[in-house]
Parts: sequence; C-alpha cells; structure tokens
Amino acid sequence: MILKSRGVGSFFKCLPQITIGQTPGRKLLSYLSLPGRPQLFSGPVGMPHPSSPACNANCVDVSLSTLKRKTIVSPQDRLTFKPTAQEVIEYTVPHLQTAPFPIVSFGQGCEGEPLLMWETIREAIIEIGNILTSGSININTNGSNPKAVEALMNAGLDSIRVSTNSAREDVYAKYYRPNNYTFHDIVQSLKTAGEMGGWTSINYSFSGYGRIVLLNWMPFCAN
Repeated sequence: MILKSRGVGSFFKCLPQITIGQTPGRKLLSYLSLPGRPQLFSGPVGMPHPSSPACNANCVDVSLSTLKRKTIVSPQDRLTFKPTAQEVIEYTVPHLQTAPFPIVSFGQGCEGEPLLMWETIREAIIEIGNILTSGSININTNGSNPKAVEALMNAGLDSIRVSTNSAREDVYAKYYRPNNYTFHDIVQSLKTAGEMGGWTSINYSFSGYGRIVLLNWMPFCAN
C-alpha cells in the first residue's frame, strides 16, 4: 500500500475501505484542521492525525470545536467516532512509506485529546513498528496522563509536544480548566518522555512575555 502520487485523489484511492479517510462525503476533509489539510494531501513531511472525539480540558475558547451556532464555523471539527487501531495503521502507513521525512502526529489543535485514546494509539504504534523501520511518530497533547505517555514511549513514540499557556499552575488552570488531571501531570508527562529518550517540546499558547514570565519558565524547564 504505497502512495505513488500526491494529491487528494491519489490519497483516497489508496484508502478505499477505512472510515477515517473514507466516511460518507469523505469527512476527513472536514475533520482535519484547515492548516493540517495541505500537510496531509501534499505529503512531503508531516501527517496530522485526528484521533479522539473528546477532550478532558475545558479551555475557555476551545468551544470553537464543538460550536453549534451556524454564525461561526469551526476550523477544527472533532471526530464523531473512535477510530480503531487498524484504521490508524491504514491511514498512516502510506505516508510513512513514501514521504522523504515522514512524521505522523496524533492530535491537532482543538480536535480532541489523543491521550484519551492512548490504548488504541499504542496498539497502532506497535503494529506500525512491525511494518516499518522509518519515520517518526509524534503526539500533540495536553499531557494529562503521564502513565499513558510512558506506555506510548514504550510502544515506540518518538516525540511529544505538550500545550500550555503558562508555567504557572494558577494561570494554566484558569484557561484550560482541566478535568481529572492537574498541572503536575503535564510536567510529569514531559519529564517521562524526556527521561525515556523522547524529543519533548512545549506548544506555548500566548499569555505574555517579559522578565517575570521568563522567570516563571526557568524552574519549569529545569524540571
């Protein structure tokens, strides 16, 4: 199953059966965020992978992904189903086989929290590792489940990017309004991935710059 040419048509011809890529009306086009679509269909580097229909953060403005009002159109609609590991494999392997610098990233913006689907993702990563020896697998996450991160690293996850708007727990909590996890969990997720040899990064949602903000980040990064 090798993607021989680029573009939307060739992508869907490669995936005739699976529900992620071939729902009625080819809903993947709407599930992917607008910035993610060129990444997928041009195929040179990164493949975004929406993987969760839910999220355990209640961000102040992330209601965009679940808005019902017709006056505002969300650029990041969530899945309406839970993908299986086999669907994940069929969706990602062609890209990993053909892109010059292949990367698959689970979780995109406000499309749902992938760690809520970590068992499925772990199963898929293990099977992908049995098929291929090239490519990188990344997860964009709120870092809410360090144990899940550990399990994914053991399965073959290469990198993790954790989103936060601040290095201060009180500022983080006011915006993200976490459900059943704490600021400590996101710190521990980054530490776990780093200690296990993974590449770690922070998706910093702007909450200000300056000397005080920098001083807040120094102990965070030191940990």
